[in-house]
Amino acid sequence: MVMKVSRIAWTCTALVLASLARAEAPAVNPQSLAMAEAVASVCADLDPGAAERYLALPLLLARTLSSEALATLRQSDDYAAAQAAALEMLRTVPASEARETCSSSLAASR
Repeated sequence: MVMKVSRIAWTCTALVLASLARAEAPAVNPQSLAMAEAVASVCADLDPGAAERYLALPLLLARTLSSEALATLRQSDDYAAAQAAALEMLRTVPASEARETCSSSLAASR
């Protein structure tokens, strides 16, 4: 049951990353930024050849923020808690499944 829930969460998060490329100025909060950056980090680790592309996706979410506002979000307790929770959840997904979801998110973001 936990594995199924984590797969669903992983897939949903990856789909959110893919949709960022087409989004118009989405609302940015510490939790959404932390989740996006956690997924991008895991995907970059799983597919080093595409790491730069994965790591660019969360920046689309924050594209309307100043450098100072982005730094403030990343330094918040909410960001830290959300990122820790996201990374913990993502570690439960088998690597083969995670790689497939990551590559699908890149394909969808084109």
